[in-house]
Amino acid sequence: MQQHHHLKWSLMDQKVAGANSKYYITETFERLECAKFVPVATNALDRCKCGRLTKEHDSTTDWADSGNPEVEWSADTCTKSYPTNAYGEINFMGVENDILPLYLRCRIDTKTELLTDLLMKKWCLPQPNLIISVFGGHNKFQLDLISAGLVEQIKSGIVKAAQSTDAWLFTSGFNKGVSNLVGDAVASKRSFINVTPVIGICSWGAVEDNPQLVHHLGLFPAHYYFNYVDGVSSKDGDTGSMALEHEHTHFLLLDKGTQNNFHEEEVRRCRIQLQQLVTAKTGTQLISILIEGGRGSLQETQMRLNAGLPVVVIGDSGRISDVISLAYKLSDVQEIADRGKVTKVRRIVTEESRCKVMDKLAVALPGESQQDYENYLAMVEDIIRCDDTITIWYPSKDEDLDKTILRGLIKNIQSQSQQDDNDIEYSAAGDESSLHERSEDRCLLRKQLELAIRWDRLDIANEYIFSNIKFTESELNELLCLAMKHRRTSFVKAMIARGAKIKSFLTEERLQKLLDDIPKNTYLYNLLTKECSDPKNITYRTFKKVVEMISEGVYKCPRRNVYNQRRYRTPETSVVDKMKVSFSKKEKSTDCDSALIPLL
Repeated sequence: MQQHHHLKWSLMDQKVAGANSKYYITETFERLECAKFVPVATNALDRCKCGRLTKEHDSTTDWADSGNPEVEWSADTCTKSYPTNAYGEINFMGVENDILPLYLRCRIDTKTELLTDLLMKKWCLPQPNLIISVFGGHNKFQLDLISAGLVEQIKSGIVKAAQSTDAWLFTSGFNKGVSNLVGDAVASKRSFINVTPVIGICSWGAVEDNPQLVHHLGLFPAHYYFNYVDGVSSKDGDTGSMALEHEHTHFLLLDKGTQNNFHEEEVRRCRIQLQQLVTAKTGTQLISILIEGGRGSLQETQMRLNAGLPVVVIGDSGRISDVISLAYKLSDVQEIADRGKVTKVRRIVTEESRCKVMDKLAVALPGESQQDYENYLAMVEDIIRCDDTITIWYPSKDEDLDKTILRGLIKNIQSQSQQDDNDIEYSAAGDESSLHERSEDRCLLRKQLELAIRWDRLDIANEYIFSNIKFTESELNELLCLAMKHRRTSFVKAMIARGAKIKSFLTEERLQKLLDDIPKNTYLYNLLTKECSDPKNITYRTFKKVVEMISEGVYKCPRRNVYNQRRYRTPETSVVDKMKVSFSKKEKSTDCDSALIPLL
């Protein structure tokens, strides 16, 4: 029998306290239905401009202009709003799937705050440390044209970046192209205790066979049947609909009252606004990854960069990604000075290079007019000017994709600091800064170091951060606590090498904080609850008692392979051993720091 991971949401979670609301979903979110039939053409009087057939309209539809295709149809004037009738869980039939994704149909103009509350409060997604948006090619994306080695590098890089930072991943949610690539990548590394949220946001009307998801009381689960051949929908993408990708964990299906219409520009705008709001509410960073792509991806790249959002472009992945990569490679660097100091770097496409980029555009987007190509070239030039927010990753370079993503984030943070304070002095290296040790700079560097710790990239910290600042003992202690919480042994060593003292760090308050952070699905937590009269209030003394019993051999930690996984290493090898050092070696302060290292 197939086992499913039921994510933290059920019919009962729709109920809200007070406010006289019976069901949160149906009273908060609405759908749009066509209310006025306007035929597509005189030779197609049975199909409305909303995309539906005559028989797919109900009795309340206005048929006054059913024979006049000259009448204009718009969602603003020709639709009616009703409570949503499509929400719940999806069981993808015909494919192996170990989760039941959550989904919701809602108006495309739903307030972004409501969608954010749905994700964080009703669907109970854990707070992210990073938002990663992956976009690019879909219908014309040909995976077989990309080398197998590059595909694996992209998959492993995205998954490593997401899992090491507890990130949320955003895609369009369809079962083609980039979204399918991301779904496969995450599924290959998914475990019961490590489910990376993969959120698909797309047009409700573009979802293939969406009536299967409709029920006014919700479906738990909806049985979603679709033709599935070699990892993509068997239907032609040009029909205006695609199947959903079955490895995603959540779907927001934006409704504009139409059928077989992707509404790409509006959905794209909603996706970016939602990501920005989640980023603002959680205090995290947002980064986007472009893989291949067509004209829509070109527009989205420009939109994100102009909004100050960092983008990593995957070179050699095809079409628009290759166009942008080529333009970036052939561009000349122009330094912008303010009061005699270089404050910004931008890139300019030379006249000689324009011809090569134009030829590449013609290959990437065939069949366009000369004016269209000129417009596309202007967009590419605008994109590469954003040197502080765009990063190009080439698979031939000796650098993993996850490291490039982190470097892009750090570069963007530095750029934001430059905009706030133009007095920062830059070294002759160009894009690497030599920062004065002022409060603003210390805050900037600490923010970068926190990212590096979450990412477990000591090499990045050494290259960009440690060489530019000397942290105080108080700062080192706080960063050491963060490194311990995230089980970053290499950073603990680095903090100690730079002056952190474990003896002074391990105060009773900090030990209690580490105790409160012990996951409940661990062996140590079971021991603590066994020795504690009140499992909800595990005291410092109980903790000390259990550590001493482990040290004396009363309890033995299991040696199964599962406890070698990162999620299980926290109590047995981090918190317990820190306590061992604190209690059994406290009188030997000279040995305290060195004793901690092999125990982490």
